[in-house]
Amino acid sequence: MQEPRNSSGPNRVLIVALGLVLLVTIGTSSVSSAALPTQIVAGPEAFTLNYLTKNPTVNKGGAVVFRNFDIQVHDVTSVTPRLFKSKLIGIGKSATVNGVASLPRGRYAFKCSIHNNMRGTLTVK
Repeated sequence: MQEPRNSSGPNRVLIVALGLVLLVTIGTSSVSSAALPTQIVAGPEAFTLNYLTKNPTVNKGGAVVFRNFDIQVHDVTSVTPRLFKSKLIGIGKSATVNGVASLPRGRYAFKCSIHNNMRGTLTVK
């Protein structure tokens, strides 16, 4: 008689990783970018590995959503104070990055306010 398979472990990690890749691909593809806002994604172990989307691009006046798939809480905050910011959110949550819609064209460094090594650059075109 076979023992039931454990749903955790390497197979579960692989499924979660593939799901995150699909989510990031859908959220950043040119086909769906008109329908979906630009996404900044923190994946598992982001506090050591960084954001999955370190260099997102948004059209001027567009929206950006931050999604957190890490067990740690994270946010997205502009390095230059008070330009844009999301709420601090936990695993499986998403939040609007407020202030992005009013940014002029350019490149803007961002980070997690808790984990200073998590950094990226948002391009507004």
